Amino acid sequence: MASLLLLFSAISVVLGYVGFVHVSISEGKRYIRTQAEKATLEGEMVAAREVQRMMFPEDLPLIAGYKVETVYRPAAEVGGDFFQVIPLKGGRTLIVIGDVSGKGLRAAMIVSMIVGMLCIVSASTDEPAEILAELNRRLCGRTHGGFATCLVVRLDEDGRLTLANAGHPHPYLNGTEIPFAGSLPLGLAETTSYTGTTLAMSSGDRALLMTDGIAEARNEQGELLGFARVESLLREGTSARTIADAAQQHGQNDDITVISIARKGQSAP
Repeated sequence: MASLLLLFSAISVVLGYVGFVHVSISEGKRYIRTQAEKATLEGEMVAAREVQRMMFPEDLPLIAGYKVETVYRPAAEVGGDFFQVIPLKGGRTLIVIGDVSGKGLRAAMIVSMIVGMLCIVSASTDEPAEILAELNRRLCGRTHGGFATCLVVRLDEDGRLTLANAGHPHPYLNGTEIPFAGSLPLGLAETTSYTGTTLAMSSGDRALLMTDGIAEARNEQGELLGFARVESLLREGTSARTIADAAQQHGQNDDITVISIARKGQSAP
């Protein structure tokens, strides 16, 4: 009987050891697989970040009669905000700013798609409302349930600004919000139409465009920076960089993009 118990004990020890080895091997394989997946994802993020970096203009073109300042600060390695400065024929310039819903690689890929579409669409029309309508038509059914807000501004050499908005935070002129009728973001309904509005800028006037990462900056107490504070900064004549700094210091939790468009005097360099 003692021999039998000893045998069972030995078998139990062996089985326990076999089980331990099996679990160790399984955990080892899982760790290796997890590390490989992590490395793959990190590689994809690096590639996406590099592609996205090349899409954002580093050196802005000279625009007759205007001084343009841009600030872009993604909240993560890749962002869902986008902007473009596109020279047109006849001395005109398009400035586009937008924000894709969601985060991560999916948002970054939609940004890439929109920037590519902009290059094609702006070659056939320079009307902001028409550009938005065509972008919307091309995006519908391709955003996987997402959408993008977008604001298109055309600068004319004589100081006229023509703007059209697709659900984006309203721009400001000299600290006062430029009103727009309600409009749907891009990618939601193929038949959506957009309306343009034109205003004149005089020497010293400044328009400011931004994404919602500014007003939605949130501190540790959960308090938003808010549009009221942003408007107060704008009325003080704060620069695009200072506004971005204020949002980042308050507590950045989303991408931050700010574009300032200042009208220069005729004799200004």
